[in-house]
Amino acid sequence: MPRETGPSPERPTETINPIIKQYLTDHPDLGGREQDFLINYYHNLKSEMVARSATVFRSEATRVKEQAGSHEAFKKAWGTRSQDPEKGANATKLFMGEVQDIQDTAAKQTIELFEMRRTAEIDHITGLYRGEAFDRYAEETLHANQAILQEANRGKPEGERLVSAYVAFDIDDFKTINETIKGGHRAADDEILTPMGEIIRGTPGNPGIIRSTDLASRIGGDEFVILFTQIRADAVQATVDRLLKSFQKITYTTTEGEKKSVSVSAGVKIIEDNESITLKKARHFADEAANLAKIEKNTFLIYTPDLETKIDKMITADIDKPDNENRGLQFCLRHLRQSNKRKLENIAQANPDDLLAYEALLEAQAKIDLHTKVKQLQAKEKSA
Repeated sequence: MPRETGPSPERPTETINPIIKQYLTDHPDLGGREQDFLINYYHNLKSEMVARSATVFRSEATRVKEQAGSHEAFKKAWGTRSQDPEKGANATKLFMGEVQDIQDTAAKQTIELFEMRRTAEIDHITGLYRGEAFDRYAEETLHANQAILQEANRGKPEGERLVSAYVAFDIDDFKTINETIKGGHRAADDEILTPMGEIIRGTPGNPGIIRSTDLASRIGGDEFVILFTQIRADAVQATVDRLLKSFQKITYTTTEGEKKSVSVSAGVKIIEDNESITLKKARHFADEAANLAKIEKNTFLIYTPDLETKIDKMITADIDKPDNENRGLQFCLRHLRQSNKRKLENIAQANPDDLLAYEALLEAQAKIDLHTKVKQLQAKEKSA
């Protein structure tokens, strides 16, 4: 699970098994959500295992007590927690030792389960959540957070109000980078995607962009999303700007020996505390803003209700421009590439020679989509 930087509530450690304590010490990159899961699961598993053993213990104690006939005889036959084993029976002390063994076993089983869960949910290149795990946690977090924000914002001036913000972004010209980077795709993973994950989640001693209440994911290829929660409305732009500028510090070397910097384009959907919205809808809005930002590149755009009107105006303005200057065509092609991202990745891995043919197919479809959109706009203008 990814590291989630920032303040987290203090967790009592006196009741945690030493094995769990040591694991937490050895893994300072674990965020609040992961620590909570580990500790809570351990306590629940330990309680269940001890309860099962105690049931057997109590049953046997009852049998011995009935046979003993008196409390003193029972103590002599069964023993006590403080009784010296060399001076008589000491079943109680033996049971307490068994409880310690049970606790250690529960701790080891908890860590094994946690590691399996972590492997299934975390992208090994970036250290961020995979798409499915992010969607599950982010949906829960978003809905739970709305009520928290409403209470936290009570009486606050507009500029200080807290909001959530869904950010969608990817690397500009990543296809070209993969084709020209020295070392190929593996180098792109190691030199670009891994450092991006570290910038987002942080590393020990170097806080990242996200905090303990935020979630981040690499949802595929070079496509990332972040859900910022409980962030000041007037801090969203500065935070996203800092994110993009941090990515620009990542450099790579081309096969020609040229040193280049990475740039990223992003879309943002700000979610107010009184806004009822699904995670899927928030992603759609952020993606629309990102698609438009991608045309300019190395920038970000915050979604507003008039975004569709801006897109329509852009398409109308560029109707007669050549393909390489037609922003409307670029926007339609971006949409198609995004919706076919997984297929593009599969083709690139299975048979790269087919990639150019599929790209050409998408470009032809983008022209058809643009032509359809232009006709719709012209019809709308005539009927107005």
